[in-house]
Amino acid sequence: MPWHVAKSAQCPASKPWGVIKDADGSLVACHATEASAQKQVDALYANEPMRSLDISGSSLDTQYRSFAPDLEVRSGGDGRTVYGIVVPYDAPTRINDDLVESFARGAFNHQLKEPHRVKFAREHVMLGGELIGVTQALRDDAAGLYAEMRASKTPEGDKTLELVKDRALDQMSVAFRERQNRRVGAGIVQRIKADLFEIAVVMQGAYGELATVAGVRSRQMPQAAMDLELRAQAEEYLQGLPPLPDHDLEIRKIRLGMPY
Repeated sequence: MPWHVAKSAQCPASKPWGVIKDADGSLVACHATEASAQKQVDALYANEPMRSLDISGSSLDTQYRSFAPDLEVRSGGDGRTVYGIVVPYDAPTRINDDLVESFARGAFNHQLKEPHRVKFAREHVMLGGELIGVTQALRDDAAGLYAEMRASKTPEGDKTLELVKDRALDQMSVAFRERQNRRVGAGIVQRIKADLFEIAVVMQGAYGELATVAGVRSRQMPQAAMDLELRAQAEEYLQGLPPLPDHDLEIRKIRLGMPY
């Protein structure tokens, strides 16, 4: 999925350089310098999930997944806490031609007691974004990993809070490293243990078209994953049926006068 760097009229004057997806010309992010934008492009190519997958082991590569959760800014207190489900559980999503992925409940349980280790950003820092705060709470809910993030009193933190309140920003992206995986029905790769180290509010997901998939990910299985699941169910059903009779053999027996 190629990207390129160019000045964009969609970017503010303070950040004129845009990272643009070649496929549809959509804007991924804006940067103050061309060099900074190029760094994001390099990171996007480096993290594009098209490599082979070791199911039994783990990968040290950083991976990014984007969702469209129901984000809220808490009205009580100082009004600087953003909260919501940041990773839905058991919601298969096609990442590329070779990978349909889901997160198992409890995949991040080893981190629940140390939420402060998970940073909060406006766009991912490694992809040219900016750190705006820290995660204050993580909780394992039935629907997914619930998180509360506090935005610091910085210009970017203030701006992000207002955009989330206005629903102008409604996409969430997580940066993680896989630790333990397994294959489940229909060839889905389930992340049963992963290390989460950054939660970001983003304008567009790191993988572009995933933004659309993420919008329904917490509610229903995407069509591609559903097709795989239905095929697996059909194969399982057919395996339980008795073998079909060989009608040609029966006809030959009748013609030869053989008992059948």
